[in-house]
Amino acid sequence: MAISDDLWRQIDPKAGLLTGRQLAVRLGAVALVVVLGAAVWWSGLVKPRVTAEVDGFFTSGAMRRDDQFRPVGLEGLVDMRITNHGLVPFTITGVSAGIPGLRLVRVEQKFPVSLGSGDSVTLRMEFDVTDCPAVPLDPRPVRVTYTSWSRDGAFEAVETERMIRSGDPKRRLVAWQRSMADEACNDPYLW
Repeated sequence: MAISDDLWRQIDPKAGLLTGRQLAVRLGAVALVVVLGAAVWWSGLVKPRVTAEVDGFFTSGAMRRDDQFRPVGLEGLVDMRITNHGLVPFTITGVSAGIPGLRLVRVEQKFPVSLGSGDSVTLRMEFDVTDCPAVPLDPRPVRVTYTSWSRDGAFEAVETERMIRSGDPKRRLVAWQRSMADEACNDPYLW
C-alpha cells in the first residue's frame, strides 16, 4: 500500500523539497559535468581536432599513359596541410580520395606521420584527371585515417575556406579540384 501525497504533507510539509544548498550542489555538479565533457571534446581525446588547407595545386603538364601508350589521365599535384589543434597527439596512417573525375595516384609523404599538439604536415598528393567534366565544382573531401591513444578512425579533410575563380566566362567560384581540372583540361599543349 502506497502512502498518499496528502499524508506525506501532514507528516512533513517540506518532504521531498530541496534546500537552497542542495539545489546549488546539484546544479554545480551538472555544470561541472558539462564543462568537463566540453574540455574532453575540445582536447582531442575523443576525436582529433584538425583543419585542412590546400596550400597549392598545379598540373605537371604531363599526360600519364598506360603500357600501350594510351592516355589515362593528366597529372596534377595538390599540397594539403593538416594541422592538429587538439591537445592530444595522433598518427596519420593513410590518405584516400573518392572524387569523381580524379584518381589519387600516390601521396609523397611516408606513413605513419605523428602530429603532436599544434603540429602540421603537408601532404603532397598526385592526382590524375581522368574525366574533366565529371570533376565537381563544390569542395570534396580527402579521407585521412588515423590512430590515437584511444581508437582508430578517419576524418574528412575538406578545404572550404578558399574558393577559386574558374577560367570559364561565368567566372564561378569553384573548389581546388575543379580549378586544377580546368587548368589541366584546358591546356592546349596537353591535347
